[in-house]
Amino acid sequence: MPGEREGQPPLRVLVTGANGLAGSAVVRRVLAAGHEPVALLRPGADETLLPPGTERLYWQIVQLSPRPSDWALYFPEFHAGEAFEAHAATGTPVTHPEEASRVFSEARADAVVHCAAVVSTGKPDLAESFRMNVEVTRLLLAAAEHAGLRRWVQVSSMSAHPENRSIYGGTKWQQELAVRQSRLSWAVLRPGLIYGPQRRGIFARLAQIVAKWNVVPLPNGGNEPAAAVHVDDFADAALRAAQEDTAANQCFELGGAERWTFRELVQTMADVLGRKPALLTLPLPLCRLAAIAGEAVLPRPPLTTDNLEGLLTARWPDITAAREVLGFSPRPFAEGFRECLDKGLLPAEPTPIRNPVPRKRRRKAKS
Repeated sequence: MPGEREGQPPLRVLVTGANGLAGSAVVRRVLAAGHEPVALLRPGADETLLPPGTERLYWQIVQLSPRPSDWALYFPEFHAGEAFEAHAATGTPVTHPEEASRVFSEARADAVVHCAAVVSTGKPDLAESFRMNVEVTRLLLAAAEHAGLRRWVQVSSMSAHPENRSIYGGTKWQQELAVRQSRLSWAVLRPGLIYGPQRRGIFARLAQIVAKWNVVPLPNGGNEPAAAVHVDDFADAALRAAQEDTAANQCFELGGAERWTFRELVQTMADVLGRKPALLTLPLPLCRLAAIAGEAVLPRPPLTTDNLEGLLTARWPDITAAREVLGFSPRPFAEGFRECLDKGLLPAEPTPIRNPVPRKRRRKAKS
């Protein structure tokens, strides 16, 4: 099975964001390969996706006073970043890399798979995204360098490139640059849209729309690239990136077996579900108005301005390097989507409640 190393001691892999869709899949994959995952979590995090018995390490990020930030060079309208300190579950402050490395020494990790990030499922928050995606990553990188970590695997995104001016894409690009500039041995994974059977995230929301709506709106006609990768295929690649010497200091783009547009992806979902919704082309100006209005009134709108910006600058991944170095072999999307449905991606339709009181039988009329 890809990822195992015969005759070698098990790896201890610290997984940040381990309670999320991607992070929990990495934890399961590490366990299945006979290695030892350590989940790095915030106190109070929802841990329902973590396998029972997973080793956990808790820490918390707390805000300090603002300081000037180089984020202003990327987004001129943003004039201040945030400085941070972190502390473990005991509350011991971690204000320097030397002290932060103690958190890593508790994990005794050989490698890190850094999945934690602020994603674009709600109204974009520039300050929070920069804090978590960039500044916290820098703090962790410094601590990992001090601890002598063997390999850092950065989970980036196909949205991470200079042309993408979305908050998510911009902060993930800055995060990548921080990893590349570190003194660690690193590997960067750039997955497309990660999908799985869990009922959370952008894909789960899209699946519900395709399953329930008779008219599915497609921004700009849905003609932009759509790269969907099954969460288990992603987790395989993440483990191999943590293990393989040949993966050091390389970027790997991860996508599906097909090169589809967003329209083709939605149409395939509808075909698998046995539905025939109308696919409605929405002009860009109308999409922007809908996204702005949704962000104003809904905590998790079906489309955000960040989603729209990312969609319009989307690119198809080149998975050649991932195939050659990581043994990456993505499953066909229709097959992966069916697996997700079989595992409960969509909530079951409620069973009609029958009247528990039996109707009285009519008495036959006496002849």
